Amino acid sequence: MSPASISVLLKLPASERAELAMALWNGLTDAERESETVLTPEQETELDRRWEAHLRNPGSAISWNDVRRRLLDDVARTRSPASANGAYSRFSAVFSALAVDRIVDPKRSR
Repeated sequence: MSPASISVLLKLPASERAELAMALWNGLTDAERESETVLTPEQETELDRRWEAHLRNPGSAISWNDVRRRLLDDVARTRSPASANGAYSRFSAVFSALAVDRIVDPKRSR
C-alpha cells in the first residue's frame, strides 16, 4: 500500500478508522493472525518472566476492567498528541498482549 493511500485513510474520522481496522483484523484467518503475531525471543522471555512473577504473586494481578478503565482515563486526560502517545502505546501494548494470548504456549493455563 502506498504512503499516499495510508495518508488518505489516516484522515478518516476516528470511528471510520476504527471500523476499517476491525474489518481488516476480522478479515484475517487464524493462521494469518498467528503468522503475523510471532513473538521475538526477547518478547517471549519477557512474557515468561511476567508469567512466573504472576505465579509467585497472583494477588498482584489487575482485572481487565481496571486496566481498560485506567487506559481510557489516561486517553481522556490527555490533551496534546505528545501526551496521547503514551496512553495509546499502553493501550496498543494491552491489545497486543490479548492477541499474543492466543498464540503462547498452550500448555500454560491462564
